[in-house]
Amino acid sequence: RQMRQHLHQCPEEQIPCPVPCGLMILRKNSASHCLNDCQQQLIDCSNDECKTQVKRRDLAHHVANECDHRLVCCEFVKFGCFAQAIKAKDMGRHCHEHQVQHVTMKFEAQLKEQQTVIHTLQRQMDEQNKGHQATIGQLQDQMKKMQIENQSHAQSMDLQANSQRMTVEELLQQIQSQSQTIKYQEASIQQLQGFNDNLIVMYRYILGLSI
Repeated sequence: RQMRQHLHQCPEEQIPCPVPCGLMILRKNSASHCLNDCQQQLIDCSNDECKTQVKRRDLAHHVANECDHRLVCCEFVKFGCFAQAIKAKDMGRHCHEHQVQHVTMKFEAQLKEQQTVIHTLQRQMDEQNKGHQATIGQLQDQMKKMQIENQSHAQSMDLQANSQRMTVEELLQQIQSQSQTIKYQEASIQQLQGFNDNLIVMYRYILGLSI
């Protein structure tokens, strides 16, 4: 009889977790297991003001993804919104109250990015134009030099003159090709500027609707 009583109280006996979680533990470790380790034990959420109790195994997910009192960042922060740490339960109200500002911030950020692209392309085109102009100048100088040489040696070097005339024609073709490239790049800049103007008109239209 005493043995039976002892077995029901023996601290070294293996017993199932009282929560239960499915594990067998020593009776003497039951309280510690439930307090620190049991994955099925309900514990308080660690976020301020949250009164929810969740299973230990679900706590991390609840704190990071479900808790209404967790701190989250407004999706418009990348466009300049100040709300970098706001409670999840307040995010809907924040987005509603700052709807116009959010649209404005996003539009201005996109417009700025578009203007940066245009300025970059303009700078690249200017640099290329300088290179093209220098190349054209060199080709024209070579053409003039060849023309002078052709004129001074026309009678004594007929075969050489014919060859040089062919070279002059090739140089003229290169000049025409460089000129066409410059015209194409100028047209591209005009198209980008037109797109930028359309963005500004759209922004004014959207802002008028929001107000």
